[in-house]
Amino acid sequence: MRHDDAYHWPPELLELMIETMPRLIRSKEGVITFLRGAGVSEQLLAPHQALLASEPAKVNKFKIVRSVLGHLNEQGDTALGVRRALLKRVRSSRTSHPVGPKTS
Repeated sequence: MRHDDAYHWPPELLELMIETMPRLIRSKEGVITFLRGAGVSEQLLAPHQALLASEPAKVNKFKIVRSVLGHLNEQGDTALGVRRALLKRVRSSRTSHPVGPKTS
């Protein structure tokens, strides 16, 4: 393992986060808000927000999360704080009661 790979999420954790986050949050907008709240940059969120505004039926919560987490995982140490914040937010979420209003 190279030093710059030391803080990347292993594939198993990445897949678990991708499968869990959209289930915790009821709405597509809520997924974007959840990611923003953990410190994900507007640059990563902008394409998803634009598509949601123009063609909401084409937006999929799982695809948003897969795309954003994939980019964060590729960023190595520069995204370490955001990845940690996302883990903390998911861990502290109550899985039996999804977050936000049901809109999609």
